[in-house]
Amino acid sequence: MLSACFWESGTPIGLWPLRPFPSPVDLPSRVQRGIHRVFGTYAGLGVTAGVLLLHPGTTVLVILVMALQFPAELFMVRHYGLALIFFTPVILLMTQLASPVDPMALLADRGLETLIGAVVGITVVLLIRDRLPRSSMTLSENPAA
Repeated sequence: MLSACFWESGTPIGLWPLRPFPSPVDLPSRVQRGIHRVFGTYAGLGVTAGVLLLHPGTTVLVILVMALQFPAELFMVRHYGLALIFFTPVILLMTQLASPVDPMALLADRGLETLIGAVVGITVVLLIRDRLPRSSMTLSENPAA
């Protein structure tokens, strides 16, 4: 909904960064996932900046997307933040291939959008924590954390 409001107002914010992030079972894991999202995305933005500032050709970008996809999928279940270091460049490089824009604007928008999305997500989880189902699963037992 927030993305749609930004979109309708003409603010250049994408629809993809504000989608809900996968939700672990317990409250600490949910907050941890949001923190992983921010730090993993910012590390991925650093990787993306390093690539885009070199102005590689289309063939190099395609090869990088393919090379980064494997570790992104490999780490997605075990460590969300680590996976985002690879997944963020995949998404942004594919975006750049489909519709080239100023790399610095792309990176700044993604950073801001991720921060907004994570802050909203963590805030909502904290506000509704009393309504969350009680679970016997602890953080150490949750393989998705």
